[in-house]
Amino acid sequence: MTTPVMFRTVCAALFVAAVGLAILPGCSGSAPTQAKKDDKKDDSKPGDNKPGDPKSNDQRPTDVTPTQLKPIEPEAEKVVDTFLADLIRGSARAEVLSTGFIKVVGKPVELPSDKDKGYSADAAMRWLRRACQELNFTPSQDRHQAGDAVYCRGDVYGAPRLGGKTGSYALRLVKQGGAWKVDWLGASSAEWKGKSAPGMTADAAFQEFAVVAFVSVLSDSSAMPDDARPGAIAAAMTPGLRESWAKPFEQDKQVGLDYNPELLKRKAIDYTGGTSSFTVTRLSEAPEFKVELTRPAGTKTLTVKLMKGTVPVELLVSEVTEKG
Repeated sequence: MTTPVMFRTVCAALFVAAVGLAILPGCSGSAPTQAKKDDKKDDSKPGDNKPGDPKSNDQRPTDVTPTQLKPIEPEAEKVVDTFLADLIRGSARAEVLSTGFIKVVGKPVELPSDKDKGYSADAAMRWLRRACQELNFTPSQDRHQAGDAVYCRGDVYGAPRLGGKTGSYALRLVKQGGAWKVDWLGASSAEWKGKSAPGMTADAAFQEFAVVAFVSVLSDSSAMPDDARPGAIAAAMTPGLRESWAKPFEQDKQVGLDYNPELLKRKAIDYTGGTSSFTVTRLSEAPEFKVELTRPAGTKTLTVKLMKGTVPVELLVSEVTEKG
């Protein structure tokens, strides 16, 4: 038994040595050329960090997303339906929220363990229950997916504060760690006088969704309770705009907030108070949109600009200006 084993070992060693000689420079006419090609090949993937690269994750990623919308996959559809049912029952849990969203709505943070994480799961669950208290949700008729992101829109009704009227809700999901997570949620009494055009690209559709969702909660007067609306508004904005609109006080910072909720509510009223309906029109590929608000005092026009977020197809409001 010893001799065959030794023979196989020696043969293997000779084969490895021969391969090593074959790939040395000068030992093969094709090997150096292949090596040069390999030197030039870029094995990096979208999202890889490279120090100094403006497209790296330590700034803002430029995710390559599908150009067309598609029907949402069954697993995402199941998460949407289960989440909406849990909201109605008041049993929605923080585990279904994305990392980015829970860090905005999961405040205040008070325990050392929560401060280390940057959010409180208990606070996030309380926010979910307040945000959708007494609301009933219709199945969303407008559901679309692009890559690892989904958006849904539908109607809300039933809460006494709506005064018998019907409002709307908007919901966004992203895939994190192989699972679908809720990345934004908002409801509104203000009506969007528009409808997505057929054949929109994924980028255009998600940009429109971001603006309509933001203006909806900014204009809302009764669908969401006053103490829950700031969380939805803040989660639709860049951190810079949050600070610009509602600079946090020291007590806000102590509980993990980077804005002041009361100041944010006042800013929303300043911009959209009394709005019953609105329209959204694209102005450029920047992306930049014109928003016209219908109010008792007359039409008011805003310009809303977006900036790319940190997860697939996420767009955050970076600038709002009033026209006229």
